[in-house]
Amino acid sequence: MNLYDLNQMYIEALEGAIDENGEIKSDVLADLLGEIREERETKILNIACWIKNLEAEADAIKAEEKRLATRRQQATNKAESLEKYLRSNLRDGEKIKDARAEITWRKSSSVEIVGDLDTFVGAYPNLCKVKYEPSKTAIKEAIESGELVIGAEIVSKNNMVIK
Repeated sequence: MNLYDLNQMYIEALEGAIDENGEIKSDVLADLLGEIREERETKILNIACWIKNLEAEADAIKAEEKRLATRRQQATNKAESLEKYLRSNLRDGEKIKDARAEITWRKSSSVEIVGDLDTFVGAYPNLCKVKYEPSKTAIKEAIESGELVIGAEIVSKNNMVIK
């Protein structure tokens, strides 16, 4: 997919600078781009168009992934519904099989919290997991309001935008 008519030299430079993981080796790319005889501004704009091509390709792939994920979820839901239907129409432990499929049963066990979760956590804190994660939004608000937050700071960045 090419939205922009890129010079074949740029495409060859990119292909020559990609490692086995799909990452671009900057030093190799710089050398290969250095061999292209065009003005600096023309090179920069061609690279920007190249980036837009790659982003468009990534967006198309993402859309396809989303479409496939929806189809996968629909198939999973149908299978679960049919399994629930079968379970409700078979006697516990009833076995049925032919050359195409076999229905058997196995015993299993799982833990379910049947009471109030807060009461359980209070009574058995050693049997519970707690995950702490900094709230960057709250930290930023605290710093901006003048509060001293040790170990955190607001960092200003200059982000490039390609349109």
